[in-house]
This record gives sequence, structure tokens and C-alpha cells, in this order.
Amino acid sequence: MDKFIRYRQLVPQILLEYSEQKPSHGNIEVDETILDKERDHYQIVNVGWECQNWVNSCIIHIDIKCSKIWLLFNT
Repeated sequence: MDKFIRYRQLVPQILLEYSEQKPSHGNIEVDETILDKERDHYQIVNVGWECQNWVNSCIIHIDIKCSKIWLLFNT
């Protein structure tokens, strides 16, 4: 199987598993999983309230470029 095709299968699968983990505090949801398969951009975003503060932040961002997996951001 072509490496690029395999990456397109693995990255969304890994992110979906990762998104099932919930933060230990606050009322934050982690179900904002963005899978742009046409452009090979993948993200998980925290959205919700922590005390009285609105939270909207990227916790992981992965791209597939030139048949490689690029981890662009990971908290």
C-alpha cells in the first residue's frame, strides 16, 4: 500500500481516538475534531468553559505533506 494512502487512513484514526480523552477539569469538550481530507489538514480543538473563561484552542494540528506526517502543533 502506498505510504501516502496509509497516512491518510492512520492520522484521522489516531486523532479520533485521541479526541475521546476528556480534560480533567472544566466543562471543556474535545469533540471538535477537524478532518480536512481533501487538503490533508487535521486538528483537534478544545471548546467550552473553564470557570468563567471561554476556551477555544487548538491542541493538536497535523498535516500530510510530501508523503510525510508533519506535527505542526501539540500541547
